[in-house]
Amino acid sequence: MEKKSTKKSAKKTKKAAKPAKASKKDFLRNVPAKQYFHCADGVVLKNLLDLALRLDEMHYDVFRHHVNEHRNDFSAWIEHSIKEPELAKRILHSHSMHETQKTIFMYIIERLLK
Repeated sequence: MEKKSTKKSAKKTKKAAKPAKASKKDFLRNVPAKQYFHCADGVVLKNLLDLALRLDEMHYDVFRHHVNEHRNDFSAWIEHSIKEPELAKRILHSHSMHETQKTIFMYIIERLLK
């Protein structure tokens, strides 16, 4: 007489992982710690909103250290770490804290309304 196997098949089907749906707010999330922006005065910026809000309190000399006729560190950070090349391009030639802050806030509003 033949014995019937009582074990169920251990075969499991794996579902393919779905890519996470991008949220409208993803561009406002913190960047990885290695990509934080370290201001000349020691303040650490973790995301785009940190930068926009910090510009209100930033000393002019600190801003000039990062944004001058030779470079725009904020534009570079936004392009390479935040991954928002359109905004980086918009602020590349901004030479005032107010203009930079206004441009960032306008960009945030535009993105959230899309």
